[in-house]
Amino acid sequence: MVDGTPQVPCFFIFGDSLFDNGNNNGLVTHAKVNYPPYGIDFPQGPTGRFSNGRNIVDIIAELLGFHDYIPPFAAAIGRDIKKGVNYASGGSGIRSESGSIQGMRITMNEQLINHQTIVKRIVSLMKNNGPLAADYLGKCIYTVAIGNNDFLNNYFTNLYPTSRLYTPEQYADVLIQEYSQQLRTLYNSGARKVALFGAGSIGNLPFEVATCGTNGGTLCVDKLNNDAQLFNARLKSLVTYLNTNLFNAKFTYIDTYGIGLSSAASSPPGSVIYTNPCCEVNKITGLCIPFKTHARTGIRRGTMLGYTNAQSPEHVKQIVSLMGNHELLAAEYLGKCLYTVGMGTNDYIINYFLSQPTSFRYTPQQYAEALIAEYSQQLKTLYNSGARKIALFGLRSSTFNARLKLLAQELNTILPNAKFTYIDYYGIEDSYMLLLEAASICSLVTHVGCCISGSKTGGCIPSEIPFKDRIRHVFWDGIHPTEATNVAIAARAYKALLPTDAFPYDISHLTRVL
Repeated sequence: MVDGTPQVPCFFIFGDSLFDNGNNNGLVTHAKVNYPPYGIDFPQGPTGRFSNGRNIVDIIAELLGFHDYIPPFAAAIGRDIKKGVNYASGGSGIRSESGSIQGMRITMNEQLINHQTIVKRIVSLMKNNGPLAADYLGKCIYTVAIGNNDFLNNYFTNLYPTSRLYTPEQYADVLIQEYSQQLRTLYNSGARKVALFGAGSIGNLPFEVATCGTNGGTLCVDKLNNDAQLFNARLKSLVTYLNTNLFNAKFTYIDTYGIGLSSAASSPPGSVIYTNPCCEVNKITGLCIPFKTHARTGIRRGTMLGYTNAQSPEHVKQIVSLMGNHELLAAEYLGKCLYTVGMGTNDYIINYFLSQPTSFRYTPQQYAEALIAEYSQQLKTLYNSGARKIALFGLRSSTFNARLKLLAQELNTILPNAKFTYIDYYGIEDSYMLLLEAASICSLVTHVGCCISGSKTGGCIPSEIPFKDRIRHVFWDGIHPTEATNVAIAARAYKALLPTDAFPYDISHLTRVL
């Protein structure tokens, strides 16, 4: 964890399995994960977190400055409750019936009842000084991630009548109406600074992709995502409404859906696995099948989705330290190094060329301009970390490449001693292959990968121990993200990378508003 004083006095957490840290362990339910391989990257091992390591709110707690993780309601005792409580429960939803097919779970309404119990205990700890307790609770951060199971374990299954009773638009309205009442209850219990996490890209979950593979394929995936986006659009409007109509309310919307897609799209080619979970999963529950050994889990632990230690300024700090904290000497050393950057392919392949909002919002020329504008800022950050000799590798997009060449010239002009250069990577590759073909040296195969791939996922068919590097996986099981993905989402929820990541402000700003 971290040293220092937390930015807020307490942190309260509501939601489903994305935030659950052990509340389901004692329940009779399929939605509990207090067994290996869950927790393989968590110091205490399997705790009930639906991931290989920390979950999103664990990382947010670190970013907020808390020395310990927020305890689950099931284990919250003594004065520790003043620092916050985690009420989240795997399988829970906004509607009380959601997730019932999994067994017992703590619904959102029940989580609010549990919170009222904790609030009464906090008031008691403050010698029954109601105004003092209200002031204290109003300074806390509250996060809520609920609604995924209202789709996955309700509307999208034939075991519930909701899909026959409501159109997708009507169902989103019904959910928001009930959610609005729940959030008012939370507000009336003293909450003022509340971050609401939107529904994720439900259709992209490996569990759902596999299901859609036999029931409509891509159209099925798109429908699931579109239905979730109907909910998100209304949730964002609800935030505005609550902030307008509730005195001193500071609700904010976290774009979980957008963060997940854009983080994946900005990752280096081959660095992230999108469709295959890290573990063998139960085809009914989507959760990891228990096993005694950890042979199939991975090796590397230093990188995360969309970020790597090689990109982190932390390495610059380490180099400075190795040079006796002589910053000028370190700067001279770093300025002599060679830096290569190959970035942008996934911004097209796994963003613009898919059914993403970007292809509707931008023409190809506008999208290239938007990419270059952001790329420019990233390269300036690299320059400010000491880089001077930087090779920029082009893409298979002539529109993007033309602007990248101009950017290299611009950076060399405005940044002292900068030596940016453009590498026409694909032009070199194409001309080389043409020479080989002309000389009949090889017969090129351009439509088949180097491994036998699964028809549903497109990934290589796993062997007995299929995955050695879980840090490259987005999903841990068929439904839940890896710790690496959680780190990426939490980081951008705390400090937004894009304007669409959080509305109207990210969690770091939320801690500072009065």
